[in-house]
Amino acid sequence: MRRNGISSIFVLGPKGRLAGLVTVDDAVKAIESDVDFESLIRNDFPQVEPDTPLEALIPIAAEARYPIAVVDNDETLLGIIVRVTVLASLARTGGADVADEEASKVVGATPESE
Repeated sequence: MRRNGISSIFVLGPKGRLAGLVTVDDAVKAIESDVDFESLIRNDFPQVEPDTPLEALIPIAAEARYPIAVVDNDETLLGIIVRVTVLASLARTGGADVADEEASKVVGATPESE
């Protein structure tokens, strides 16, 4: 994972259903201490549906510690969204002011103070 610049991976169960997420740090600790893989699986990450609008993704991405999982009604993993993707999309659509506003709510800064 580290070699490829990946800090976390999604874990799939039967039929491609999302089981959770494992971080590289947890995986390394598990290897070093012989911990069961299933105990590493986290469920504290955001999930959205495929038709979630960009405006709804902004606050989710601003607060997310991990990639955002895109899942269908059956919890099948359809894709992932990383924070930089949301920001890049805003830049293309001219929504930088909205992104600054949302980011300032999360980090407690104002766009003018940066």
